[in-house]
Amino acid sequence: MSESWDPYSETPEEDFKPLTREQARQWRAEHPQVGMFEVVKGQWLWSLAATAVAWVVGAPTLWALELMYGAAAIALPSTVMALALGRKRDQSSAQVISAAASFFVWEGVKLLAAIGLMATTAWWFESPSWLAMLVGVVVALKAHAVVAWRSSVNRVR
Repeated sequence: MSESWDPYSETPEEDFKPLTREQARQWRAEHPQVGMFEVVKGQWLWSLAATAVAWVVGAPTLWALELMYGAAAIALPSTVMALALGRKRDQSSAQVISAAASFFVWEGVKLLAAIGLMATTAWWFESPSWLAMLVGVVVALKAHAVVAWRSSVNRVR
C-alpha cells in the first residue's frame, strides 16, 4: 500500500530560503514593476490607436466614436483611480492597511463609474453600435497586458 501525498502534512518552510539583501536588490533590478501611470497611458494610447484604425479602414465615424467611448468608459475611471492613489504614494508601513482599504474603495469607485458610463451609452448615442463599444472596452482592458509585455521586451534588449 503506497502512501498518498497530503499537502497539509508537509511544511513548506523546509525548502524556503530567504534572499539576501543583495539578491533581493538584483531580483528587483531584473524584474522592474510597471507603474500604474504607464498602464493608464497605455490604455489611452491603445484606445486612440484602435479608434484611428477603425476610422482609417472605413468604419463609419460614429462607430469610431463609439469605440472610443467604450474605451474611455474603462480608461477614464482608471485614470481617476491612478491619480487618487498616486497622491498617497509615500506612506509609512503603519499606513499599509489604510492604503489597502483605499485601493479597494477606489477600485469600487472605478467599477461603478465604468458601469455608469456604459449604462449612459444609449443617452449619448441614438442607436449605438454595441460591437464597436465592446471592442473599445476590450482594447482598454487588455492594454495593461500589452504595456507589461512591451516593458519585458524592453528589459531583454
